Amino acid sequence: MWASGDYPDMVETFLLPLGPRLVQACGIGPGNLVLGVAAGTGNASIPAAKAGAQVTASDLTPELLQAGRARLGRAGAQSY
Repeated sequence: MWASGDYPDMVETFLLPLGPRLVQACGIGPGNLVLGVAAGTGNASIPAAKAGAQVTASDLTPELLQAGRARLGRAGAQSY
């Protein structure tokens, strides 16, 4: 279901501002370990990584994880 439409485009349009707000509200930063469950395209995982946290992102939909990896590269964060 999640891969049937253009979910990554919808995230870019509507949900993108929420991830950084969540990271800030939770005080996520260097030295934190973050597990992104149902991480999708990395809406919260990528800002957490950019804030210095060590992030593990998971999702049931491989297409969304691929889109998240692409976003991660564009954001200048690193994947391990």
